Amino acid sequence: WLSPVRKANRSLCSRSMVQIALVALSSLLMFAAFPPLGWAPLAFIAPVPLFLAIRRIERPSYAVILGFAWGAMFFGLLLKWLMVLGFVAWFPLAILMGTFTAIFAIVIWTFRLWPAWRWWLIAVGGWTAMEWIRGRFPFGGFPWGDIGYPAGGLPGASGSVQWIGPSGWTVLVVGVAAGIAL
Repeated sequence: WLSPVRKANRSLCSRSMVQIALVALSSLLMFAAFPPLGWAPLAFIAPVPLFLAIRRIERPSYAVILGFAWGAMFFGLLLKWLMVLGFVAWFPLAILMGTFTAIFAIVIWTFRLWPAWRWWLIAVGGWTAMEWIRGRFPFGGFPWGDIGYPAGGLPGASGSVQWIGPSGWTVLVVGVAAGIAL
């Protein structure tokens, strides 16, 4: 027999594990969208588990932790080639990129209770702003891992890149993913 407090703690723990699993899945899907795997269509669904996890948690600290975990895991995988230069080159960059997504996560968590269409605008605009800022800071920017790059490489879509660019593809991809997450 479990006391009500233990039941609540067990339930909270299992819910937290689901959120962590969603974030890990999202990071792996996003990594698979980029080379060397290059499964570009995954870019459209990769953010969905992250959005679902962030929208369903109750504490802002969890949003920061989950956002950071997503960014550190995705960029850690994406930038593993930097290990040629050593851990000292790879680790700080993965941590910095995780910080960007932690900030994004707290923003979309803050607005999770707003009407769906407003949250959708915040999610799309927030992700696009995050990529724009990350592309300019630090040291002149780091645009690696922008979600518009794999999506823009889809067969039949390369002609549109000249018109909307990677940032336009980011808006489109995150718009689809945020819509699915609603």
